[in-house]
Amino acid sequence: MKQLVVFLAVDAVFYGLFAWLSESGGLLSPDGVNPALVLLGVVVLVLRLVALFVLPPLIVYRLVRRALSSSPASPSAPPSRPSRTPGT
Repeated sequence: MKQLVVFLAVDAVFYGLFAWLSESGGLLSPDGVNPALVLLGVVVLVLRLVALFVLPPLIVYRLVRRALSSSPASPSAPPSRPSRTPGT
């Protein structure tokens, strides 16, 4: 879970840096296109897409895996079959 927190912190730092550098001017301005700002914008966009579409399923998967691994039944053991008596 620490990696997820670090990822979100890096995302927030990049987003803050992009917001500060662009100063609400956008990527295309009358002065022209700043390639470094465009690259930073693409990095922020990719980080945001990963945060929106990859992290939620990953968090759910890890929580379910943790919940199942702490359950009393061993997931590797085959389920027990009820005994059958002849004639039934």
